[in-house]
Amino acid sequence: MRFGRNAAEGVPYRNDAKTPMLWLPALSLGGGSWRLPLAPHSSAALVNVLALGRNEQALASFTSAIERDPGLAFWAFCRASLAAVRELYTAAALAGWLAESAVDLLDGLQTEEPSDETPHSLLLRAADAWQAPLPDWLQNAIDASSEQDDDQAESSLAEQALPALIRQFARSKRLETAFNEQLETEKLEAMAEFAAGAGHEINNPIAVIAGRAQLFLRSERDPERRRELAVMNAQAMRVYEMISDMMLFARPPEPKPAACDVSARVDRVIDELRSRAADRRIEIVREGPVEPLAIQADEVQLMAAVRALLENSLEALPEGGRIAISLQRVSEQTADREQPHDWLEIAVEDDGPGISPEIRRHLFDPFYSGRGAGRGLGLGLSKCWRIVTNHGGSIDVESEPGRGAKFVIRLPITAAS
Repeated sequence: MRFGRNAAEGVPYRNDAKTPMLWLPALSLGGGSWRLPLAPHSSAALVNVLALGRNEQALASFTSAIERDPGLAFWAFCRASLAAVRELYTAAALAGWLAESAVDLLDGLQTEEPSDETPHSLLLRAADAWQAPLPDWLQNAIDASSEQDDDQAESSLAEQALPALIRQFARSKRLETAFNEQLETEKLEAMAEFAAGAGHEINNPIAVIAGRAQLFLRSERDPERRRELAVMNAQAMRVYEMISDMMLFARPPEPKPAACDVSARVDRVIDELRSRAADRRIEIVREGPVEPLAIQADEVQLMAAVRALLENSLEALPEGGRIAISLQRVSEQTADREQPHDWLEIAVEDDGPGISPEIRRHLFDPFYSGRGAGRGLGLGLSKCWRIVTNHGGSIDVESEPGRGAKFVIRLPITAAS
């Protein structure tokens, strides 16, 4: 597509050939929906990023494409802002984020006939609908976009191949994600089966040991021997408690759903943990909407899951840290449902040391603790996972070493609620 300025009339013009071109997925702003075109040189840069990965050369080429394609830059900036991704105020930062998220964001890329409007007028109207400050470099690029001249009148090979390439990468990513989720689920189910069998077998000898210790303790008069017997009984009971937790993970009681105001219950859990957090100068804050959010759930079990997430953050944080918990109702439209599916999201985010990829693989394993042996039983997150999945929900983790961690529980909101 040729796009420049008509010298005779001094207005933007486009070629009359109406060459099919790529249009970015719809952008919803200010109550309207906007489709912006993707320049051919941006298509080629995107193919490089997808094929070569985020290496220095590919990212440099893509950054240059962002700077020369204000439509793509504005679209990416808006998508990042709407997704609450901050600090993308330079073309390089925006290019890096878009390169990492391209497969998910551009899955709706389409080849269509050009519209009757010029790209410049579409971009200006979309920018006006945004009604929020833009970085100076992006605002200048939008203002100057009518004077740009892309002399590639024909669609490039990259432009033709990009939609198919995006779809293939998206399909591969979905399959990989589904496989990893299924693998993790089956691993935890296998651990649950083992825990159920082992717990039953271990409980019997532990009960005998604890019983004998208590029996001898009643008749023993020697202080030293009483102390030894008390230690024996205490350690046997500690094993019993561990087995009980393991059995809870393996064979938890069935949830007893009832109308539950999750918002009020979460506030109560926060209040119960505030003094413990204050002792280490850790701040627990409630973010987002605070109005009642009712779902059908087992209140006791669900709050045990929320408490486990908060306690996990408390144990991971150094003194002076911060934990934020938020609740929101979200709707998700899927291909297999005519009506959107409503979910309740409970997010717990901390600014602690983050989670390494090695620890992430074992995060919900029973008795695994990234804090090292002897520091807790390591069953909190395992029980949290079991409770959430038993409620038909899911739990996701977002974290990088040194950049905190965010746990998100998603629970279905049924029509009955």
